[in-house]
Amino acid sequence: MQLNPRFDDFLFTIVKETGGLEGFLNSVFSFLYRRTDFFYESDPGDKMGFPPGVSTRMVLDIAL
Repeated sequence: MQLNPRFDDFLFTIVKETGGLEGFLNSVFSFLYRRTDFFYESDPGDKMGFPPGVSTRMVLDIAL
């Protein structure tokens, strides 16, 4: 994991305004669902989304 304090103040504000880490994570994943193709499981040839399991692996690689 790369430690980068660039967005710390902004992210900490989100944590405070959402009531803690659970609210923060809900906000992050809600954003990914609404504004990106992170949760879209692509079929071969699709130009958006991720192959099965890739988005989950990305989260686990960052979290662990």
